[in-house]
Amino acid sequence: MSQENVEVVRRVYDALNHSDWDAAFEAAEPDLELIPPDQSPVSARVRGVDQVRAWVADQQETVGNLAIDVEELIEADECIVALIRLRVRPRGTDADFELRIAHLWTLRDGKLTRCEVFPERENALEAAGLRE
Repeated sequence: MSQENVEVVRRVYDALNHSDWDAAFEAAEPDLELIPPDQSPVSARVRGVDQVRAWVADQQETVGNLAIDVEELIEADECIVALIRLRVRPRGTDADFELRIAHLWTLRDGKLTRCEVFPERENALEAAGLRE
């Protein structure tokens, strides 16, 4: 099942990069939970597919041009740690920024149930039980 979970998560990022909201969340449970990092301007937990979709769309609208490069997907039981690189070009600028962060996805029966965002990759690996 874990390789199938890896593919589910991989499809999410591909769909997000193409702004295909239906495909991005087709494998999500209706009560999908998103946990943004504490330092995020909107750090409250987001519950429900529609609310998560709205949050993601708002983030993309706010930052301007955003692309997500998956650098590695690491299996950990029913979790997948996604080491990603965000490439951002804020609206009205020629400046490009890169952020390397991690998402910790939890899946149940091949369905996305939770995504926690970690600005520090090591913390995501530790939360998944992959570091001591």
